[in-house]
Amino acid sequence: PEPQDLPLAWRSLKDGVEILSVEPETIRVEADRVEVRSVPVEVDSGSIPEGLEIDDPVLSTDTVEVRGPAAVVSQVDRAVAFVDIPASGINVNEPVPLTLVGIDDQPVGTGQLEVDPAVVSVQVEVRAVETETTVAVRPSISGTPAPGFALEAIRVDPAYVTIAGLPEVLAEITSVTTDPISVEGVSADQTFEVDLRLPDDISLADGEPASVTVTASIGPSVSSRTFVVGIVCTGAGVNACLPRLSQVSITLSGAGNALSALTAADLTPSVSAAGLEPGNYDLQLSISG
Repeated sequence: PEPQDLPLAWRSLKDGVEILSVEPETIRVEADRVEVRSVPVEVDSGSIPEGLEIDDPVLSTDTVEVRGPAAVVSQVDRAVAFVDIPASGINVNEPVPLTLVGIDDQPVGTGQLEVDPAVVSVQVEVRAVETETTVAVRPSISGTPAPGFALEAIRVDPAYVTIAGLPEVLAEITSVTTDPISVEGVSADQTFEVDLRLPDDISLADGEPASVTVTASIGPSVSSRTFVVGIVCTGAGVNACLPRLSQVSITLSGAGNALSALTAADLTPSVSAAGLEPGNYDLQLSISG
């Protein structure tokens, strides 16, 4: 039907009060049939806080009935439940009033339409998003090599692995360890296949190996030892050889087991006075043993 201008009827609500005029005297009225239509319900969770993710929302009903003027009802595309996802990561489980919107996502029929039900229950599971980081592999070495040998180097393959977990857990981790490796009593290079040991609530990223190869390089231990020994003068013949120093300090470096077997008697520092006339000389010291 076409809009019509209808006259206003009025009367005073109190005795003794006279109505002198009313403006306007007519009002335009558009009559429309009442329509009832079912529309889908959806959840708008807005912007999800960083580090969180959500499951599909669960609604107490998937559709609602909209009642009102047919011209207005026809503009409704859906009913939307707007929810806020808390940064704390707490699950959402609450009643939410519905907003009717058109295909342009703008509200429709505010104050003109009835919605049944006007409020729906919304449940949203919220959880933290796992992230990844790359950390070093630190082999757990114990034991002492055989006497005279030392652990010279450790090689790990791969030397780094990528792990996954919650951001607040990964922030505290800079490396992962291996199962224990013993080099007790060994005297040659050793290779081990060992499993990684991961902290609680941490996993390996997809494609990362659960074990690593550890090579322990073993070599002779190098140390030093100092001896104080007397000087021997040789080749003086009928002359007297009188060194101004009766003893010298000799420091040796080498394999620990070889040095430990030496004594001062094994070292003979000497100078040769062969062919020298009486006098003062600076002579080169030689050591035999």
